[in-house]
Amino acid sequence: MKNRLLTLLFFSFTSLAGPQPLPLPDNASIVDISRWHFSLALGVGERTNPLHGGDNTPLYLVPSLHYYADNFYFDNGDLGYSFIQTDQLVISVLATVNDENAYFSRWHPKNVFVSQITHALIGPVEKLDQGFNIGVQGPVNKDFVSHKPVDIADISKRKWAIDAGIQLNWFIVDNLNLTGQVLHDVNNVYHGFNANLQLAHFYRVATNEKISIKSSLGLDWSSAAMVDYYYGLDEQDKLAEASWYQGKSTFSVYAKLYTGYQLNEHWKLFLWLNYKTLGKGISDSSLVDKNHAVTGFIGAGYAF
Repeated sequence: MKNRLLTLLFFSFTSLAGPQPLPLPDNASIVDISRWHFSLALGVGERTNPLHGGDNTPLYLVPSLHYYADNFYFDNGDLGYSFIQTDQLVISVLATVNDENAYFSRWHPKNVFVSQITHALIGPVEKLDQGFNIGVQGPVNKDFVSHKPVDIADISKRKWAIDAGIQLNWFIVDNLNLTGQVLHDVNNVYHGFNANLQLAHFYRVATNEKISIKSSLGLDWSSAAMVDYYYGLDEQDKLAEASWYQGKSTFSVYAKLYTGYQLNEHWKLFLWLNYKTLGKGISDSSLVDKNHAVTGFIGAGYAF
């Protein structure tokens, strides 16, 4: 039971960013604890950037590095410790690099260790504006961008933030998991909070156990302080006052879909899509060109 729970936790800790495992059959392989896990995804994909002047991130080779002990874990730079573990409930403390700066910095860790993709490699497990185009279109917002566009090259630098807080994983039933977290920046970059709630459903195709599918719906909340730091505009950006914007707290909604085919113990083929609609508190900023962000990837994964 202990190893089975650790296997579920291995994926559920990453549920806010990527796919979770399917219900484990009696003969399922168990994630080894106290051992490093390294994997690579090879394929074609892209992570869109919704900001004016922001470059999309092409995805061809995506690495992943994990380590799990009985309570402690390292997950592509995220650190956590679970202090309550039962069959249905796990509560943890964690520290992670805030995702928001990834739109402002090409080599942000979240653009290198794209957890939505790399987490798919170990478990059985956008509209792209150019290149690999899978034809996903965002909703039209007639009120979107009411000010003169502001390019990210013309504003002051946004710093990386380190968030820390608490995460809860509730295994409602074998194939349904609710995950939530509340975080605060501990290095006092934006002096605010952010939170997330996600419901994930995962299952196998009855006629072929090698095929796995997972769908997720999630809700992100960003405090006014966090939105204002990254998307707000003022005298520090050396812009005309007409372009200034004060960020407001907002909710952003996202949906994810993963489908994979397990070739053997190490290799799998998979498709991963993640569509996120940015909340109005963010999209009203003159920095924002599109009110959605999308990640898409198709390829193969190898777990060492």
